[in-house]
Amino acid sequence: MKTSVLESHRLLIVNAFAKAETELREANITKISKYKMAERVSHYLTSNGFSYGYRSLTNLYNDAMTEGQIVVIKQTQVIELLSMYLGYEEFAEFRLYTKKNTSDPSKTNHEPVDPN
Repeated sequence: MKTSVLESHRLLIVNAFAKAETELREANITKISKYKMAERVSHYLTSNGFSYGYRSLTNLYNDAMTEGQIVVIKQTQVIELLSMYLGYEEFAEFRLYTKKNTSDPSKTNHEPVDPN
């Protein structure tokens, strides 16, 4: 099955939050929330030269977890950095992997986060 760019954006956000959740658990953080996961991802983006707020990330995540909702990440640098956060060199590599295996595009094998 061919994965569209927009579906890749959705997978990118869901898996970035899943990785953030795993990192928070490994750091023994209690009461993990979407806010804390978004902060973690936002910190990664900011520390790599692109300021992107946790609210924007949370909105993207909420859209990604809503069936039928289209997810569009407008900033190319955010797309590239999220791909790198998941262990890819660039978004093109992430997309190539998702075209081959849509079940788990994260190289680090994080489980998608439960939306509830």
